[in-house]
Amino acid sequence: MDKEEVLNRIKDLSSLGMITEDEVLESFYYGKGIFGRKGNKNSILSTILYYIGGAIVFLGIVVLIWQSWDLLSSTTRILSSFGAGLVAYIVAVILNRHNNLHAVGNAFHLIAGLVLPVGLFVIFDSAGFDITSFGVSATVSAILFVLYLISFAISRTILFALFNIIFGTWFIFSFTSFLVGNSPQFGDSDFEEYRAMLVAVSYILLGYSFLKNNLKVLTGVLYSFGLVIFFITTLVLGGYSPEQNMFWEVAFPILVFIGIWLSVRLRSKSFLTFSSIFLMVYIIKITSEYFANSLGWPFTLVLSGLLLIVIGFVSLRLNKKYITLKQ
Repeated sequence: MDKEEVLNRIKDLSSLGMITEDEVLESFYYGKGIFGRKGNKNSILSTILYYIGGAIVFLGIVVLIWQSWDLLSSTTRILSSFGAGLVAYIVAVILNRHNNLHAVGNAFHLIAGLVLPVGLFVIFDSAGFDITSFGVSATVSAILFVLYLISFAISRTILFALFNIIFGTWFIFSFTSFLVGNSPQFGDSDFEEYRAMLVAVSYILLGYSFLKNNLKVLTGVLYSFGLVIFFITTLVLGGYSPEQNMFWEVAFPILVFIGIWLSVRLRSKSFLTFSSIFLMVYIIKITSEYFANSLGWPFTLVLSGLLLIVIGFVSLRLNKKYITLKQ
């Protein structure tokens, strides 16, 4: 059945009163991975309440375990944490089989995604492992990442994608920390910055990969987080006089202008906004770093202010000409 036949079928069903506008919109947004949005405020409010309720359930479980820790046996602790998370996951899968219950099902998926990590830590604690170690943290995050990666492969929803990103990031940081440990050769290096930069680039590439599918709603968020982390780590790597790293100090403005160029190519407000902001930050940093103690400091401040105004004006023009009008 092609698009024209589908639209004609919708017209026929609408004329017979067999479907409503809300049902059509719900199906449309479901295809884009946006659940609970039917084009009316009541359904949006209901979805928000579902998620708030899920978060409160999670808090209730955590508080219950914390308050009753000494009174509960190891088995009871595991059942009340990991067992509750597993049950919430199964309930969510069952509810998501029904189109009109997707929002409720996602609320239970939220409960599962929050409770299962607690449950896994309880299991490792009951088994005698040090749950504060990077090894346990890496194992827990790896289990959760695999679980939600499989879930995402079966059902490509926004919630599963978010959990994959969260648990994947957690795994990268915990696993690399486990590998490095307290090795002295990494103590004085820029390991933390390069690791964060790797995650930032991964966010940006992931956001770009979502542009052509139902996860496009996450693209702007991933771009924003990725760019902020990337530019901050690059500034940190550049250092500050007299211990500056000249490679990163010179590379930073080049990377910023590449970001502005990409904002036009990708029609991305995130790239334009954060590239412009960090260009301003860089100008302020350089002037304070190299001209603060010179006689030309007041003049440099005036020049910096004018440059910031120019950057703001150019950013606005780029946004209007190449981004907003073409979306």
